[in-house]
Amino acid sequence: MTASLEYTPLHPDEAQQIIRLDAQCFVSSLDRGQVYLDRIGTENIRVVRQNAKIAGSLALLPMGQWWGGKRVPMTGIAAVGVLPEDRGTGVAITLMQKMLRELYDGGISISVLYPATQRLYRKAGYE
Repeated sequence: MTASLEYTPLHPDEAQQIIRLDAQCFVSSLDRGQVYLDRIGTENIRVVRQNAKIAGSLALLPMGQWWGGKRVPMTGIAAVGVLPEDRGTGVAITLMQKMLRELYDGGISISVLYPATQRLYRKAGYE
């Protein structure tokens, strides 16, 4: 099922695809999507391609928390979305699992999100 799924950073020339994906997933305007992408930066967007087509995306928001008087790196996860026609094919869980691996490999041990649904995020390890 996941053999044709590929997790990568967004290529800057694919920005319009993400704006359309977000507009469809979050019922927002294309103009609003452009403003959001400009604020987040294309370098902070990750995508999953299914058969070479962008099927889902999320945004990484570099942050930090203070523990014992020291700043600990943390990443906020936002705008997790999968195109309706690609839901139920493993895109969302692949997106989450690969993102968590990327953060772990980069030394980020804390990530936070505001889940719209619990099932996916629990499956990925969040509580």
